[in-house]
Amino acid sequence: MVAFWIPSGSLTDEIYDLFEELRGNGYEIRNERAVKSFLLREPGTISCVREAIPWVLNFFGREQKMTLMLVHDPEDENDKGELFLELEISLSPEEALAKLEQLDKEWLVSYVRKYAPKFNITLKFN
Repeated sequence: MVAFWIPSGSLTDEIYDLFEELRGNGYEIRNERAVKSFLLREPGTISCVREAIPWVLNFFGREQKMTLMLVHDPEDENDKGELFLELEISLSPEEALAKLEQLDKEWLVSYVRKYAPKFNITLKFN
C-alpha cells in the first residue's frame, strides 16, 4: 500500500480496490497520484479498467508486463490526459497486432469507446 493513500469515500474506495486488483493481477501503476486524479475526474473509466483485466489476460496471457499510466499531449497545455494500459509483450508484431485487433472488435471499441473514451490499450514490443 502507498503511504499517501487515505480512502475516504465510495469513489476513492473503488479506486483503491481497483489498484489492489490490478496489482494482484501483475499490473504496475505508474504515477498513482496522477492516475487516481484522472479516475476521480473520469469515474466511468474505473469499470472499464476493471473489465479490461480478464480480457487482456484472455488475449495475451500473464507473460507480458502490464502498466497502467496517464499520458499527456505535451503540445496541449490544457490536456488532462488519457489513461493507457501498456502491454509489454514478446509476441511477434503480427501476432500481437492481430490479438489487439480482435480485442478491439470484441470488446474495446464497442464498450470502452462508449463509456470511457479516454482509456486506451497499447502495445510495447520488447
